[in-house]
Amino acid sequence: MPSYGLLPEGFVPKPQTVIKQELDTVYKNTFGAQLGSEPDGSIPADSVAGQRIGLHAERLAELWEIGQALGSSFDPDAATGRALDILCAITGTTRNQERRTTGTVALTGDPATLVPIDSVISIPAVGTRFGTDANATLAAVAAWTVNTAYALGDRVKNGAAPSRIYQAVAAGTSALVGTGPSGTGSSIVDASVTWSYVGEGTAAVDVTFTALDSGPFAALTGQITSIESPVSGWLSVRNMNDALVGAYVETDASLRNRREAELA
Repeated sequence: MPSYGLLPEGFVPKPQTVIKQELDTVYKNTFGAQLGSEPDGSIPADSVAGQRIGLHAERLAELWEIGQALGSSFDPDAATGRALDILCAITGTTRNQERRTTGTVALTGDPATLVPIDSVISIPAVGTRFGTDANATLAAVAAWTVNTAYALGDRVKNGAAPSRIYQAVAAGTSALVGTGPSGTGSSIVDASVTWSYVGEGTAAVDVTFTALDSGPFAALTGQITSIESPVSGWLSVRNMNDALVGAYVETDASLRNRREAELA
């Protein structure tokens, strides 16, 4: 005879079919065997007694399901959701929550231009959208000069039209003649300095950004170039470094695996 409940091998719920059979037996023992008028001796489902048995069997089955869920909540291999969170927290593993991609972009354009917080920028074609985290005012950038030592990260504006901003991606000394870097490349050689195009204009400012949606949305260097919230005097946007990629909330399966790895 099958056993149900909390057994050595785990919690075994009683099936609704078994519950109904047991109630059938109780009803016939209590009110008479004539209630079981079906060919197999069971009580007809459409009779008053059968309907009552069906309702009671359904409710009792729900209680067994609750018992099973409670029993599973103590088993890391079976627990889900909040129950799994609690089990993992006992040994110091917590579920990674969803987070949004973040990073920094360079805004370029005309000096003193104010780009307001929550201005929307994006990756063309892909369409991933981000919002700026603060108000940002563009500040004039010094002009490129000949035979000058530039450090990594220094920015200059070139001396030829159109006016553009460049950032040193390899330190060195600029050329003895010329008007500075030109073009829109990411590795522009200028004597021993290497420049990367930042954007159009004569002023620039850095501002942090956050993705509008949570999830693993990548933004590699130079991919964020589209302005979706135009402002007069704001001409270009570009991320000069890879963004910190966000994530969806960690799945139960991933949390279980990470808990085991951390315990090991």
